[in-house]
Amino acid sequence: MTLRASIATATLIAFTNAAPAQEVSGRLDLEAIAPLPHARLVTVRVTFVKDDVACPEDFGTMRITAAGWRHYRPLLPWRSGIWGAITTPPDDETQLFRLAAQGCRFDIAIRQQIRREDGSWASLLVPRRFRPSVPEAERRELGRQIVERLKERPITSPDEQPGPLQEAWQALGSIGSLQGYGVLSSGAGFDDPPATCFEALGDYLIEQQNVAFLFAIGLPGDLNRFTIERTEIDPDHSRLHLTQGNCRFELTIGKSIRRDGEWRAVSVAPFVKSAR
Repeated sequence: MTLRASIATATLIAFTNAAPAQEVSGRLDLEAIAPLPHARLVTVRVTFVKDDVACPEDFGTMRITAAGWRHYRPLLPWRSGIWGAITTPPDDETQLFRLAAQGCRFDIAIRQQIRREDGSWASLLVPRRFRPSVPEAERRELGRQIVERLKERPITSPDEQPGPLQEAWQALGSIGSLQGYGVLSSGAGFDDPPATCFEALGDYLIEQQNVAFLFAIGLPGDLNRFTIERTEIDPDHSRLHLTQGNCRFELTIGKSIRRDGEWRAVSVAPFVKSAR
């Protein structure tokens, strides 16, 4: 199964990466393009050079709010051997989503940032119980306290739950021949998040050479009204900033393959503008 067919009808907007490192190489304001009559779905992507290693393919939904970044990944049979989730933070300011198979992996490093009064951006800290700089014993104790608080919550049977929740479980039980599968979800949260941030709902698609994000535009309310900028931070990583006002999310995207027992970075492919 390939994911290419899933994005065939999307309005594809590929950002150039020919600019010097650390300079913005592509910019798209989703609110500004919303009046276009046929641009109802946009795709932004990062492409890597070709290699001969079989890499995992995946798709899912992501939601961005002031509380952080969360993904929802359906558990389908053909995904056997493919693992994708938020994993151990690499540093105190970064959460990491990793999609991995035996010889290939994709990494999306996530930071939530707020604008200071001087115009610079400050990254929020990963929750203390996950921060690498916090002593392991303290992190274990913080985790234990959370588990204890969860145990203290009263357990109610379905019949004792509020009416709308009972109805929801009944509706789920009628799925029958629709053959639904479970969903894996994990989130990238940060300490002291801002009271407000932009709201975004979109999909991610990962295949052999690409990491792509899809967003519907022209939606009611404030959903998906942000700006996306791309920079090339080095030959092997591209960075996207999703920004509205004084809040933004930073996604740094990389790919690695396993050679001779070690992980080696794969270069980002240079953008070639279509002649059409």
